Amino acid sequence: MGVHQLLPVLEEEDAIGNYALNLRDALRAEGFDSKIFVYETRAGREAETLPFQEHRRFSGPENILIFHTAIGSPLADYFISCPDKKLLIHHNITPARFFAPWDREVAYLAHQARQQLAEMADPVSASLADSPFNARELIELGYPDPEIIPLIFDWDRLNRPGNPEITERYRDGKTNLLFVGRVAPNKKQEDLLRIFSSYQKYFNSASRLILVGEDNRFPSYRRALEKMTHDLKLEEVIFTGKVPPEDLRSYYRSSSLFLCMSEHEGFGVPLVESLFYRLPVVAYDAGAVGSTLGGSGVLVNKKDPIRIASLIDRIMTDNKLCETIIKSQDRRLEYFKSFPYRGRWKAMINRIRYK
Repeated sequence: MGVHQLLPVLEEEDAIGNYALNLRDALRAEGFDSKIFVYETRAGREAETLPFQEHRRFSGPENILIFHTAIGSPLADYFISCPDKKLLIHHNITPARFFAPWDREVAYLAHQARQQLAEMADPVSASLADSPFNARELIELGYPDPEIIPLIFDWDRLNRPGNPEITERYRDGKTNLLFVGRVAPNKKQEDLLRIFSSYQKYFNSASRLILVGEDNRFPSYRRALEKMTHDLKLEEVIFTGKVPPEDLRSYYRSSSLFLCMSEHEGFGVPLVESLFYRLPVVAYDAGAVGSTLGGSGVLVNKKDPIRIASLIDRIMTDNKLCETIIKSQDRRLEYFKSFPYRGRWKAMINRIRYK
C-alpha cells in the first residue's frame, strides 16, 4: 500500500518540507511505500522528490494521497481528481492582506490557496491540522472532525554541533535578541525594530537584534526595514539571510531571548526550537502562537514598544523570573517530546484505509 505526499515545493530547511521528510521516513518505518511528489523541484532536492506528474504511476483507490496546504497551486485540482483516498494536512495559509502592499502576485496566490482549501472540504476522506488554530479554520470551512497532530521534530538534529565561528562572534557579552523566520510582512519585523530601538536606547546599549531567515522573497519590504533601521539610528541589527542548520543552531545558542511579534503563525516552529534551546520567549499572542506555547513563555496582547522593552529588561536582569519562564517552557517542550506521533499517525492511516 502506498501513502504518498503532494506539495508545491520541498524547500530546504523549510518547516513544511522538513515535516514531509520526517513523515515520509515514519511511514516507511511502518512498512508503507511512501514518496514525495512536488509541482516544482528545487536544486539539491532532486533525490528527495519526484515531479507530481509521476504520481499517476502510483495512484489508485487502494492508496492514500496526502496534500499539504501552503500556497495557491495547480496541485489542488490534481489532488481532487485523483482516485486515491485523500488526507489534507492544514499548515495554514497566510492571509493575502499581509502581502498585498508588497507583492500582488504572492497576495493572489494566497487568496487562491484559500479558495482551493474551501473546495477540497468535500473530496477528502479526512483532514488533519498541526495546531488547534488550524483545526478551527478547517471546521469553519466544513471539514469534519479534523485530527490535531503537531509537527514532528528531529531532536537529535537540533542537538548537533553549531558553527564555532558564529558562536565566538556573538558570545561577546552583549545581550542578543533573536527572531527566526523569513523576512515577510506577516512576521512584522518592523515591530521588532521598534521594540529593539526602545530596549537599546533606554535599557541596554550593549545589545543586538539578530534576524535569521530568508530575506529575498519580498525585496521592497526588506528595503523598508533597512530604511527603518537607518532612520531609527539602530546599531547591531543583523539580517543573516537564510542560513544552514549548523549556523542556526549557533544563533540559538548565542542568544539571550527569543522575541516574536508575528501576526500570523499556523504553528510556529521557531517557538518550539526556542524551548529546546532554553531561550525565554516573549511573543505577540496571534494565530497559533498561544496554543503552541501552551501556557509557557510570556505572551503580550498589545504592541507597546517601551512596555515590551521594559519586560525584556526585567527578564534579562531578574534571574529568578527568567528561570521561572524557562521551567514553564521545559514542561511545554516535554509535551512535544512525548507526543505519541507514531501511534496517532498509525491510527489516522488506518482510519482512512478502512473507511
